[in-house]
Amino acid sequence: MAGIRKISVFVVLTTIVYAVSGQSSKLNVPRVLLPIFKEFNTNFTLKVTDEGCYKWSTSRIDLIQLISPNPENVLSDCSSSVVVSAITKEQSRNTAIVFAEDQTSGLIFRCDVIVDVIASLNIVTTTRELFMEEAPEAFEVQAYDDQGRFH
Repeated sequence: MAGIRKISVFVVLTTIVYAVSGQSSKLNVPRVLLPIFKEFNTNFTLKVTDEGCYKWSTSRIDLIQLISPNPENVLSDCSSSVVVSAITKEQSRNTAIVFAEDQTSGLIFRCDVIVDVIASLNIVTTTRELFMEEAPEAFEVQAYDDQGRFH
């Protein structure tokens, strides 16, 4: 009976440690806005914070395409990053979901991808002058659609 308790305690502790360590991984962004242009496709690289083995998929192959960041390793279904490309030319707002499934644990990460036409941009910064030899300043770019909705 004592042996069964020791095994049970070990399994519970192992599960807790695995769950806590597994939660440290995440996608670099939870949501992406990809602008739609008639002349070219826009891209964004999604990454998982660890170097695990992830299989990438999307809910809308008509809106976005998932491209391996390593073209020479195109046969592998295992990567910690993927390039998301807006391929639709339809000039309206649409949403797709990108999934990254950990091949060893089955854990699934999700990123919402919004494709839309950008009507205007606003750069938000407190910096008024940039000097050549200074460290780069952080700034935020806000995108708006034709109805003034912020993305």
